[in-house]
Amino acid sequence: MSFLGRRKRKTPPQESDLLGISTAHPNSSNASLRSKTSMSKGIGERLDASQSNLRRRLSSFASLTGIRPKSSFEAGPVRHGKAIGFTASPSKPSRSRSPSPSLSLTIRPPSGLGRRESVCVQDEGWTQEFPRGRASKSVDLEHRISLSLPNLSIIPPDIELLRWEVVSQSDAESEIDVPPPRSFDFSRIPADLLRFVFSYADRSDIASLSRVCSHFLQPARTALYSDLDLRGVEDSSRMDKCLSVMVSNRDLASLVRTFACRAFPDTANYGGGVSSFMMVTFAIALTNMHQLHTLTLPHFAAHLLHHTTFRLKTLTVLSESLTEDEMTQLVSWLPTQPTLVSLSLPNLISHYSPSSITNSPTLIPPDTTDDTTASAIVPHTLPNLSTLHAPTSLVPFLAPGRPVQTLSLSIHTTLYDGLKPSAIMQSIAKSSGPIKHLTICASIKNKIDARTFERVLMSTGAELGSYLEQLDIEWILEDEVLYKLVLAVLPRFKKLHTLRLLRRSPPPPPRSPPPPFPLPSSSDGTPPPSPSWVLLTSKIYAHSPNSSPPGSPLTPMSARSRFTTKRISLDIPLSRAHERTHLAAWKKNCPSLKIVSFLSGAEWKIGAGVGSAVDVPLFTHVGTSPTTLSPGGKI
Repeated sequence: MSFLGRRKRKTPPQESDLLGISTAHPNSSNASLRSKTSMSKGIGERLDASQSNLRRRLSSFASLTGIRPKSSFEAGPVRHGKAIGFTASPSKPSRSRSPSPSLSLTIRPPSGLGRRESVCVQDEGWTQEFPRGRASKSVDLEHRISLSLPNLSIIPPDIELLRWEVVSQSDAESEIDVPPPRSFDFSRIPADLLRFVFSYADRSDIASLSRVCSHFLQPARTALYSDLDLRGVEDSSRMDKCLSVMVSNRDLASLVRTFACRAFPDTANYGGGVSSFMMVTFAIALTNMHQLHTLTLPHFAAHLLHHTTFRLKTLTVLSESLTEDEMTQLVSWLPTQPTLVSLSLPNLISHYSPSSITNSPTLIPPDTTDDTTASAIVPHTLPNLSTLHAPTSLVPFLAPGRPVQTLSLSIHTTLYDGLKPSAIMQSIAKSSGPIKHLTICASIKNKIDARTFERVLMSTGAELGSYLEQLDIEWILEDEVLYKLVLAVLPRFKKLHTLRLLRRSPPPPPRSPPPPFPLPSSSDGTPPPSPSWVLLTSKIYAHSPNSSPPGSPLTPMSARSRFTTKRISLDIPLSRAHERTHLAAWKKNCPSLKIVSFLSGAEWKIGAGVGSAVDVPLFTHVGTSPTTLSPGGKI
């Protein structure tokens, strides 16, 4: 090659000479510069010759290797004293042929920093273009940035866009004016609606809501104080505080509609030394409750109700005994409550002579003195009484002449003690109601025998059977004894559709096993059918099989196959099977019967089933209800 055979220079030019950089110290004296003027001219001539030789060598090497040289060396600006990565003001490289001073021996340019930035970056207004795609492999691509900078082309364009979107969103959120939340005007809610809603809320929640908004205060107070039931309060001090509030705040006392307590203040029993001060407080609290309509007291005390102005609708006295003087006071106070609808004495077991009741002039007309007319009470006394719960000694004096429709009769005496069921039922029949719902309650303490109960049921059917619709019996003896009595008296009731058998105490142990299923006798020597077949052929089931039991000699194979397709499951408790048997017999004696509740709690309702020829009524088990009653007589 031509350039390989050229003679090498004895003294190769240094890098500073090739780039045209002067390394002379700026503080050199003019005398030294003038002394070296001739030397600078010689160096300049040799520098021009070396640059021309270098260009020829590079062009020859590019023609052999096929690499296209740079279009111009003049594109890159010269930056003095800086390496790649630093920025400086753009300037053209000096091409002056003026002689440069010789290199200083004290200051040498650093080595190992790489190429200078001036030979890599072009001077085109310092604009940089960041490509979004992959870098092209074409050799014609113009490098707009330094090769030592990080390659931004490998970064996906979504990252930069996502960063811009986040910033834009934050800027947008800061620029948009969010209006403040509007406060709801609770005064727009009707007070009646709030009272209705609060009536279904828990008392602790109502107390919290009363502090939320002033508009909630009055409806919350109404819901809290409208029903004051203190029967579950064990601490007497809490009851004393409640009564003190009723005395000091008449506005709160006027909100009370229902008040109930099981004991007077500071005592568990009436004869246990009641504090006179607290009794006065109790009387004042009742006086301030002028809107009261339901009152439940542990004992009747006339001096507590002497100054009251309320008009009751329901009065309940929980005491088990009343003296004759207290009974007279009660009978004398009742005419002051003409709006009374319900009077309940559920636990009263005392016995009263007719004279202790008939001596009251408010119940007996003045011209009547004998006991036979004792039930002729003046019409204006308790004109709205429709619900009555009292013992047999009081019912004959309270029921006649009143529109009583619901009656609960408590039996505490037997036939041997002088009970007259026929006379009692005759006086009850004089009610202007008439009686449609009767509950017969047997006393737990005074055991009532089965014969007394049978006479009471017989008299009830004879006097009230033509219009009585519902009969409830609270039983204390064995179950089967009551079931036999019911079967005997049901034919006397013509309009009875609901029969409920209830129990207050656990049943006594049975003295005999339960009766077997009634199996029909066979006269032709055929073996009697099984109990399962009797249940299947009963009218209380939804299918009607053939007249002959399956598997008998008189039943053909086709009939047995048809029976198999209609067979129902007998996986039912034995008690339910006995109840089905009783229902079939009771329905036969009382066709109007539709709802029956047994002592076990099982409830049955009648429906329509499809029989073989005609539709027959069917009883369906609908569930089990609680069988234990509370002392007040409610389940």
